Amino acid sequence: MDALTEVVKNATTEAVRAVNTVKEEDRPGAGGATVSSVNLRRYGPPRLGNAMKGLFAGQWRRSQAFEHDLAQAAGEMFAFKEVEGVDDGADPVIAEYGSVKSNRSIVWPKTREEMYDVLYAMGEKPAAKNVADVDAAIKAMSEGTSGTSGLVPIQYAQDRFAYALVSTIAVKQVPGIETMPVVSNLVILPSEQTRAGGSTALEAGLLTAQDATLTQQTITVKKQYGYRQYSNELLADATPAWMEFLANTLVRDVALVQDLQFIEGSGSTSNIQGIVGYSGLTTGASLGANGRSPTLDDFYDTQYALRLANAEPDFVICHPRVINSLGKLKDSTGNYLLSNRNGVNSPASFGTGLPGAAPKAVLLDTLPVWFSSQINIARTVGTSSDCTTAIVGKASQVLLLERQGIEIAYSEHVAFANDQSAARAIARSAIAILQPTAVATIAGIRP
Repeated sequence: MDALTEVVKNATTEAVRAVNTVKEEDRPGAGGATVSSVNLRRYGPPRLGNAMKGLFAGQWRRSQAFEHDLAQAAGEMFAFKEVEGVDDGADPVIAEYGSVKSNRSIVWPKTREEMYDVLYAMGEKPAAKNVADVDAAIKAMSEGTSGTSGLVPIQYAQDRFAYALVSTIAVKQVPGIETMPVVSNLVILPSEQTRAGGSTALEAGLLTAQDATLTQQTITVKKQYGYRQYSNELLADATPAWMEFLANTLVRDVALVQDLQFIEGSGSTSNIQGIVGYSGLTTGASLGANGRSPTLDDFYDTQYALRLANAEPDFVICHPRVINSLGKLKDSTGNYLLSNRNGVNSPASFGTGLPGAAPKAVLLDTLPVWFSSQINIARTVGTSSDCTTAIVGKASQVLLLERQGIEIAYSEHVAFANDQSAARAIARSAIAILQPTAVATIAGIRP
């Protein structure tokens, strides 16, 4: 009975199989796999972030397979290459991490063209033609991509903080110009305007009295200052320290204001009277009603005018443009006059080459020159509006009056309600020319 049951069961199973099994000739043909399924476009654009995750973990997930293959292909194409004569084995980075062919390193295309080349090499021609996917893959590694800025910190090289380039100080650098402390804002300087002179007489002849002509100058001392107001947060957080910045700039800026006042001050309101507009100066060489470019003859003529006034000039103060114009003067054969000591037909430095307070140039072999780029080079003379003035004089006849040197003070209370502090630098000074005829100006100097 059991045997009969088993036979029926087997027959039934075979019958069911026969009904549900497709004939061999009716089966569709299966296409053969020609390339690895990894490189089929079943993934999105390659992402550097995915590659970095796989590198960090030390193993690659199936979802990172495309990035793994791309990194390997890029490594083959852009691998580290040894250079003849260069011992890269001594490079500690290469010694520790090796070349790019490593399970702890990846290579990634950095340009669109490199990404095209790698994708073509992988057989991913359709992907290489998809500009959007290529751009996405490149952008994934860009420091400028939105959302990555926090990973790339900005470096401020505070130890290389650069201060503004400023004019040199001219007047106080001239040797022989004296600074005299004073105790009032009003200073009177007496002087002998005309000497009494002497004469001759016969034996027992009558002697005639002779008198000198005396005069005096009244000089008004005025204030020069710098003022800064700042938050206490800035004071606490700034690097370099805010106090260091103030110390380096406040005194500098007040000194520059003083120098400009000594040269160009108009004498009105809060301005002191500077040299350019000083009364009673010797008239320098004439450059015409509308001015013109200077020549060395103009400085010779001005030197002579001062010698006629019994003053031997020993300094020049001018804008650098004046020396630039003189430096380009040539003789008939093309030799530069200021540098043609030995017939050299090329320009050369005609400065002294000495550091610090040394003059920046020497004219006529005897006149040291100091520059100030603060001097006005847009002064109007006649129809010309591009003129400047050079100062030639005898230093011992120039006197700086100083009621108060540059002093710095700080206050935490000037803007207490705003949690601010302030710093100021104050100076009080003036300039005097003891004998005004000892200084001359050359006006109307054009480029």
